[in-house]
Amino acid sequence: MRFTVACVAAAAFAFVSGSADTATATNRLLATPTNDHLLTSPTPDFPESRRRASRTPKKPKFTKRPRPHHNLPHHHPTDCTNTELVTNGDFNRNVKNWEWIPSSRSQFFWVRDSRKLPSHSGAGQAYIFLNRGPSGGFLTNYIPAVEFGNTITVSAWLRYEPPADLSGCTIAFGDNASADTILNLTPQWTKYTFESPGIGRPTQVQFRIRCSSDLPITVLLDDVSATACVPKNPNPACQVLRGSPNYLVNGGFECPDGILAWVGTSYFGFGNESIAQLGGESGNPTHSGTGMAGFLLDNSQVPFSGVLLYQFGINHDMTRASSMASFWLSVDSKLNRVDGCLLNVATSTGTYILDQDISTLTTAWKKFEVKSIQPTTLDTFYIGISQCTSPEQPLIYIDDIFFGVDPAAGPAPTTTTTAPTSVPTPGPCGTVPTLVDPSFEIGDTSNWLFNDFSDNFDATFLVDGASTYGTPHAGSNVGVLTFSSGQSYVTLMQQLDGLCNGEIYTSTVWLQVASGYDASRCKFTYGITSSSGPITPSPAGTWTKVELVFLANIDSTSIFPYVYISAICQGAGEMVVLVDDVAFGPPPPCSITPSISDGSFESGDLTPWNVGFAEGDETAVITTSKEHTGTKSVLITFPSTANGAGFFREFAACVGQKLTFRFWYFVPKAYKGIPCSVSASAWYTGEYILDDIVLYDTWVEAKLDFIAGAPRGHIDFGVGCRNQLQKVVVYLDDVSVTKR
Repeated sequence: MRFTVACVAAAAFAFVSGSADTATATNRLLATPTNDHLLTSPTPDFPESRRRASRTPKKPKFTKRPRPHHNLPHHHPTDCTNTELVTNGDFNRNVKNWEWIPSSRSQFFWVRDSRKLPSHSGAGQAYIFLNRGPSGGFLTNYIPAVEFGNTITVSAWLRYEPPADLSGCTIAFGDNASADTILNLTPQWTKYTFESPGIGRPTQVQFRIRCSSDLPITVLLDDVSATACVPKNPNPACQVLRGSPNYLVNGGFECPDGILAWVGTSYFGFGNESIAQLGGESGNPTHSGTGMAGFLLDNSQVPFSGVLLYQFGINHDMTRASSMASFWLSVDSKLNRVDGCLLNVATSTGTYILDQDISTLTTAWKKFEVKSIQPTTLDTFYIGISQCTSPEQPLIYIDDIFFGVDPAAGPAPTTTTTAPTSVPTPGPCGTVPTLVDPSFEIGDTSNWLFNDFSDNFDATFLVDGASTYGTPHAGSNVGVLTFSSGQSYVTLMQQLDGLCNGEIYTSTVWLQVASGYDASRCKFTYGITSSSGPITPSPAGTWTKVELVFLANIDSTSIFPYVYISAICQGAGEMVVLVDDVAFGPPPPCSITPSISDGSFESGDLTPWNVGFAEGDETAVITTSKEHTGTKSVLITFPSTANGAGFFREFAACVGQKLTFRFWYFVPKAYKGIPCSVSASAWYTGEYILDDIVLYDTWVEAKLDFIAGAPRGHIDFGVGCRNQLQKVVVYLDDVSVTKR
């Protein structure tokens, strides 16, 4: 099926009543405490509905509004047990159960407790390394479900390792539901905490980091915790209990405040539709229990009327061959004109009821059932009612929604074969990299994780099949990113399956700034295990090919590689960016022999080297007073306090080459005993060294073996000292990179 945002309209909750009975029913719906849960979000574009709508002469005016942020309820249950939900939050042995999704120039490690890097407590800590320049990533840990609205208290201890400049950093600590806090880190261990409402199904603790700095940055974290008082007898209406056949939260509308477990939206984005959780009354009883939901439609916008109810983040029982769904509908005894009303039911994997006429609905409850729903590990379940043609606003009730295990379905097949949408050359391990819907032809936006870092959090992601914003690069659909104002920074991400560890691939994506906009305001970046770097787009209306040659570098800290597509656009005003056709292929031929020119500093010119300092009072000059070979070296002087100096030179390389980086250093014995260290780190594959200086009055080699992860090799290296208010001098010489 296709998923698009047809349009978005400003929410309104004023309704025109045609009679006293109409006003009574309408006011009853609006008086419900949760009636404001009419949200703007991607809606399914059912083909027949769109075809019918397209025959109308003119659509209502499209009005954009920001993506809403829920204020979910918080409850503190009684008769419960305080429970730790985070697994391995103390990092005492490793970083198992934590998933790191890096942007370029960042790594995630485990570091043991030591005098130099003391943990907050226990034997170890997590270590996030961000290289200079744009860098960042996402760190997540899945926590089990708690009842909807049950308060979760989340905390963590963090600090940064000086010297560092965090002025260009945004570090957020939150979850993937509604809570989020921006951190201001210090060099000392500091505890950060927030409260988050349970959503009735598993959620995530998240750290989201975005930095741009002239210095490398080290962030350390420890003792991450998420605790909730878990009821001894959880309410099954408010939580998907382990083993429950129903995958939905509050499917029977019996959970207090539980309508917020559902997302309700106007089907087309026009009119004054509303969805609320209600109780039964004389003439309009619930199907069962004490709760049901009501859909109030607005037919002043015919045919652009309709409502949509859905839940996302649904996990199927993947041991079953298929799932099923059922629900009950009835119509209000007063607002009962359902002429022309159409019912649609869909999931991320398909459309299962398309434009079924329900104009014969009465106050008697009627059951609707769907079988053979294709299971998936992350699903969205939709029920939509639209196209009502009555001159009155109908009020339709829904109750006892089931989406889950089909007892009649057999076990899942032991093996499945999915044809890839693009056909690359397979690696020796026999698999090929695959994405779900890389050309947006299915149109399911939930296949892609959309992250909005815009100033006003008002960017949107949708799929367009009508060439509203521009012609697709290929096929009939195209992904659309829309920005409203200020600086906009968004990413599309999707887990990439089928990579062969250690193999090299070429991947491409096509992007375009839509016609009528200023392409000079935008930059594009494409990454998997490395990054393409910022790409300047072609003129507006012209497709830009962004290509990346990358190494599949998969280890214990990056088990789940992600494709990420970023667009950064600056300046006030609207902007539209199109994205299409992610593809994979074999690596291009490469015969480069890497080298670093003037690695012995014999030219006497230090300007080709990128040099950064920690405190700002350090100096680095070329000298003839000492050398490892030749006649010159670099003399670094640290006057006082915690000084550091870093260097880098980029060099051409073939992705996947095994290389060795070397430099030599010399520290006079007069400075013996002052704690100093040398370091080097590879940007794209994560290898690094951090060695304490223990030999004096002799030249010592520092060596880093690494694998080239990008066509431009990049090693950060340097020296740092905790001077204890004493001067230190260090010599560097003979920087080189060679094949191994």
